[in-house]
Amino acid sequence: MTGSRCVAQDCENNHKAGKSLHLSPKSGPKKAEWIRFVRLHSKNFNPLGRFVVCSDHFERECYHFGEGSELKRYLIKGSVPTIWKPKKTIASPSDRELRQRAKEIKELLATAETLPIDQPAPVGDMSTDNLHVQESHPVDPPAPLGDALINTITSQESHSIDPPALAEDTPIDATTIPPRANVFHVVD
Repeated sequence: MTGSRCVAQDCENNHKAGKSLHLSPKSGPKKAEWIRFVRLHSKNFNPLGRFVVCSDHFERECYHFGEGSELKRYLIKGSVPTIWKPKKTIASPSDRELRQRAKEIKELLATAETLPIDQPAPVGDMSTDNLHVQESHPVDPPAPLGDALINTITSQESHSIDPPALAEDTPIDATTIPPRANVFHVVD
């Protein structure tokens, strides 16, 4: 069974796109020419049977147009696809767009609140009412893909102390807080 989409590389045309789809010859030298055209950009193209190529890949001279009010076009027998349409690319931003983006980034950076690297970030309320202890540690980024290294990251999990477990007059110090368990995560 033949497809309903043009087989040419990077061509997505089908009958719904208002394009004519032309069935390849059954066999012989003309079919070989059609296959050669498709293989220019799709080296592994090996059709098992017939295939379709859309009207965008044929010259205007390859068509016979209906007479009178009939606007239908017919592919002339023996015609071979010859027009290659490259993949559509996204246009690069203009110099004006690049300058506008740079200006916006500069304005955002000027208004952003920053802290010096050597100054610690504010911790928040340090009262004894908050018995939830949490510590964060910087983690090195994972090694690039393809390395044969296994990254092991040690992280400290946070633990909560159940307030009823402590007497009212018990001072909170290092002896009353349970040690944190080391948890090892292997990053693939």
